[in-house]
Amino acid sequence: MSRNHRWVYILFALLFVYGVFFILRASFTIDGKWYFSCADDVMITLDYARNVARGEGMRWFATGERVEGASSLLWVLVTGAIHWIVDSKQYTPGLVQLVSLLFLLLGLGALFRVSMVLTDDNRGLSIGIVALTFFYAPVLYWSVIGFEVSLAVALVLLMTEEVVRVCRGDAPRLWLQACLLALMVMLRNELGLFCLLSVALMHVHHWRDLFSKRVLLLSSVIFGISLGITTFRWLYFHEILPNTYYLKMTGYPLLLRMSRGVIVAFTFLNDLSLFLVALAGVGVFLLWRRTGWRVPIALSLPWALYLAYSVYVGGDAWEYRGGANRWLVPFMGSFFLLALYGGMDLFSRLEQHWGESVFSQRARRVVLLSCVWALLLVQVNLCGRNPLYSWTELLFLRKAMGVEKLKRDIKLGIVLARMTKTDAKIAVIVAGILPYHLEGRKFVDLYGYNDRVVAKLRAHVAGKGVKRYSSYMPGLVKWDLSYSVGTLKPDVIVRLPGLAKTAFLKDYASMYERVELVDKRLGVREKVWVRKGSRYIKYKRLVGCKVERRKRSNT
Repeated sequence: MSRNHRWVYILFALLFVYGVFFILRASFTIDGKWYFSCADDVMITLDYARNVARGEGMRWFATGERVEGASSLLWVLVTGAIHWIVDSKQYTPGLVQLVSLLFLLLGLGALFRVSMVLTDDNRGLSIGIVALTFFYAPVLYWSVIGFEVSLAVALVLLMTEEVVRVCRGDAPRLWLQACLLALMVMLRNELGLFCLLSVALMHVHHWRDLFSKRVLLLSSVIFGISLGITTFRWLYFHEILPNTYYLKMTGYPLLLRMSRGVIVAFTFLNDLSLFLVALAGVGVFLLWRRTGWRVPIALSLPWALYLAYSVYVGGDAWEYRGGANRWLVPFMGSFFLLALYGGMDLFSRLEQHWGESVFSQRARRVVLLSCVWALLLVQVNLCGRNPLYSWTELLFLRKAMGVEKLKRDIKLGIVLARMTKTDAKIAVIVAGILPYHLEGRKFVDLYGYNDRVVAKLRAHVAGKGVKRYSSYMPGLVKWDLSYSVGTLKPDVIVRLPGLAKTAFLKDYASMYERVELVDKRLGVREKVWVRKGSRYIKYKRLVGCKVERRKRSNT
């Protein structure tokens, strides 16, 4: 190991150890058994992945219809391979998180190499960029929690590295470019825009280049894979677009959706701080003067485009966490590179006015660079709307990734397994964890992620007056009790959409009775709705549970 690379290897080893500990901190025990769990939306993907690994096809549950409720085909295949190797309710989600961590570090390796090229082998600055990106709470959270975001980070940064290489005059590696483009198109539909931009920056210098062999080859990969996926989707699911597209992008007024996206974008920029955005602008200007326009455009334009994309789709459902959402996380590494590149120019000017000092020039550089990196890290994480949410998790002062909610839902699944028979139909709004831990049951997705009928309905617009412009919640605005409850007749309803409770009590409460499940050993106390007269409910065979029926008023 050369001395020049020793600290780099040490850094990535420490980041790996930190990430593993972060994952372990998010695990828990239930009834003496050790469990790992991803976020509920990730668990929907794992439901599909497990069924693929078992040869049951891409289905939400084993006997369900074919609906593309998972948002990423490639991530289903990746996690399906993990399930094929280790199929365990307790440990497989932890393996998914570990693989996600490795993908994140793979992407950060590409970011380090890009930074070394653009900063003339400034190892200290490059290490700072990698560390800042890793410890930016949204990057760590959305990657390690098990989303396909980690693979998106890796693919985007690897492609960015290739774009920078080609723009600086290195020979293009067409085979690598083609593979990266194909994987990105398979991973997320919206990454196709980044793919086209990358091809244009690498190979289009004049309008005649649009018809060059390289452009035609790489473009054929993008459109060929897209056409292949669409054909597969039509033949297998009998749909042109994913079910999640119909759920989130149709049936809701465009103006109200985008107005919420604008609010989310301005909040994100405010959380990030205008100072950091200004530093990134300085970095773009300096790189433009030094390398020409292609490299700074390759680093900055995708970030701006996907900020605009976030506006178009109305943001994400977890904006309350603050910071970058899932659409922006893959491009935050490039943003931090630009910001610290601009910060180093400021640092150089400060160094010129440092004056006499007893410290060596190298010591001054280390001190100032450490201060710049620390200030940016504090600025990025503490300027959010919920700063303690980031720091308490990063410093292991509390468990990360909403562990208590995940643990509660798994416990509820254990209790429901005792009180229901095989083929019982259970209605849920948390559509990932319960199907994963309740095998042999059928499920009804009240929010429509895995139901093509609900996904294509007209959405419910919450709020009145100006509140309508900020009330959109992606994926949580469609339901139809007349279909999900009246037609499908679930035996158990775990929870109801908040705005649907009044309608349920009015139209369907007579068909169901309110039951409180109590298991003191597991620490479960949960109220559910149970269909009267259902032959799939085992009241007398409950183990360790107490069932209490709520008395209903005659008025």
